[in-house]
Amino acid sequence: MRSRRIAFFGLAVLSFFALFYSGEPIFLWIVYFQLSMLFISIINLLTTFSLIRYYQSVTPERTVRGETVTLRLELHNESILPFAHLTVRYSTPQSMYTGKESSLSASLLPKRKEIFEAQIDCDYRGEYPIGFTSIEATDLFGLITISIPFSVFHNKPIDLLIYPRIRQIAPGFLVNREQEGAQESPYSRSEELTSIAEIRDYREGDPLKRMHWKLSARHQKYLVKEFEGTLVSDSVVLVDCTQHGLTGEEAARFEDTIAECATAFCKRLTDDYHPTRMIVYSDSRTELAGSSPVHFPAFHELMAKIKFRGDISIASAIKLEKNSLGNLGSLILVTQTPTNELFEVLVTMADNDCRITLVSVLKDNTPNKELIKMLGELSLRGIRTFTLLPGEDVSLQLGGVEL
Repeated sequence: MRSRRIAFFGLAVLSFFALFYSGEPIFLWIVYFQLSMLFISIINLLTTFSLIRYYQSVTPERTVRGETVTLRLELHNESILPFAHLTVRYSTPQSMYTGKESSLSASLLPKRKEIFEAQIDCDYRGEYPIGFTSIEATDLFGLITISIPFSVFHNKPIDLLIYPRIRQIAPGFLVNREQEGAQESPYSRSEELTSIAEIRDYREGDPLKRMHWKLSARHQKYLVKEFEGTLVSDSVVLVDCTQHGLTGEEAARFEDTIAECATAFCKRLTDDYHPTRMIVYSDSRTELAGSSPVHFPAFHELMAKIKFRGDISIASAIKLEKNSLGNLGSLILVTQTPTNELFEVLVTMADNDCRITLVSVLKDNTPNKELIKMLGELSLRGIRTFTLLPGEDVSLQLGGVEL
């Protein structure tokens, strides 16, 4: 293309000077011919940008980290002139980390279309705008190339949502202190009980045999009997979403490990029909509650969308939530590398009637002596501590052990 343009415009300059000095008609015809080619080139580009039609889709639009999705791109030529050469650039999730966009090229005859399908690996969780970003068109003669962004066409990218993987951890990993040594699961719910503790509104997942039909008919809403033996203290999953200073794929692996760890705990708790609250401080405070498997998708989606740009430390978050943490069955902390401030807060909570589980995702592959000592002291105070490295599977630590 470059050599063709140099030859064309070089010939135009020579023909113009030859016409100016000699006045021969042949040079005039050459100049007219080249001007005609240039005019046709401009018309061809204008029709290309005004009459091109496109379609893009991704299947599925929601998936889990590690899966593959199909991006389908279509280009349609609605004009009576061919589109000699098109180069379309599009973004993928990898573009966010590499800074490079993918591209495809095509030549379209009049009233024809070209379909492309690309397999995209979903390596990291999160929300990603994918699809067409810009189009570059070259005229029939290869003289002019123009590139414009697809935003000119009011193009909206496709939003691809990638969920964190769901990892399994052992059933009954959380045992309240008053239940330690009990033979049955802390989440078993016996219906052979003597008295009703309370009547509450129906929640998705409640068994029908616990419905209070008379009161439900009287109040025109579903009410459920809660027996004394079925009352289980809430568990809170507190997730550390503060800024960590990492960038690129290193940051993605680090964040995904935290998200998958928190997801695994929520999955286990809701599968056990255990009242669960997740609290996250990112751009703002977010809280979700659930107590059955039907509530898990909301936790899963929150961990897919959450951004790690909070400015409230996990220790400060515990202090802010102090009033709501008073009647807990357990507190599960999924944090970045623990700090001295967090250590002091946990030490003060160790004597309360609350089981604390601390899972720390470390930036460094080798914990320093101070951190090892800190975690050891927390363990001596009855706080269960676990450490993970970015990319490590939480199920390898908790999946095969009944804690």
